[in-house]
Amino acid sequence: MDLADFEEYPDISALSKEELDEFQKKNAETIAELEKDIKLLKRKFKQFGPGALPSPELRLHETMKLTGVTIENIRREVLELDDNHCTKEFYLDLQVLDRKVILIYKLLEIFNPVEGHSEGSKLLWFEIKFGENINGAIGGEIVKAADNLAIHSTISLLKTYLQWQKTQDHAIEKFTKSYPNNVSVIVNERGNRCLEIKNPKPFRPVFTLEWGRKFVNDRVVPDFHLTVQAHEKLVAADTKNILASSPEVFQTMLGSLGADQAIETLIKVVATDGVDVQGSQEVKDNSPPLASSSQQ
Repeated sequence: MDLADFEEYPDISALSKEELDEFQKKNAETIAELEKDIKLLKRKFKQFGPGALPSPELRLHETMKLTGVTIENIRREVLELDDNHCTKEFYLDLQVLDRKVILIYKLLEIFNPVEGHSEGSKLLWFEIKFGENINGAIGGEIVKAADNLAIHSTISLLKTYLQWQKTQDHAIEKFTKSYPNNVSVIVNERGNRCLEIKNPKPFRPVFTLEWGRKFVNDRVVPDFHLTVQAHEKLVAADTKNILASSPEVFQTMLGSLGADQAIETLIKVVATDGVDVQGSQEVKDNSPPLASSSQQ
């Protein structure tokens, strides 16, 4: 017997016990199916409807969490949806400092726990697209973060690398323009830019400041190395070991003054008249460095 066998409003009192049981069974099944359809409809509306994208408040919250990163646009595509789960792919247009970055990630939302999966969201995969080739600089660290599905770590690496690059560009331009006779830029064998600082007068030491980088807790931070080249007669005249201790002194200045003021102080000291070794010959480019130092 089907519900169609009954009138729209059947007379319950006229039904036999068997017919009443069948009617109640069909009615319960119909209600259960309707509840299931309504639940799925609500879920589809949530995934596809106007509330499917993060609200402005949530976007602001995300932006605040990723300090210095602005989420300019979010797009999403529902790849798969059923009673148990939904798989979506998100496309985020980001502004990291003054650079455009695209973040793509795939998210699995589980509604009904199946096959040992608990209810909730799970990041399946993500990719970052960036206009510059940064593989040589931080590619290895980004791959590690991607393998661990750590989006925030990846954004932090990218953001701090760009900040390191921007700060370096600004400082190099500032010092080479302010002290054109004392500061020039060279690139060392590691591909890092260095400030070559010297007094134009003959027989003066040459200071080379390598502006490198290192990784600390998913962040790119400056890593400075200072080396000194001087003629052997100048070294002999340096009885107080001023040249040999200059890398250590510079590191102390980095800690107390910060990079910008420490570098400018070093330039001003080198630019002034220092010890002149009469009769010594000009410093050769292949003179061995006296010492080196790096910022810890």
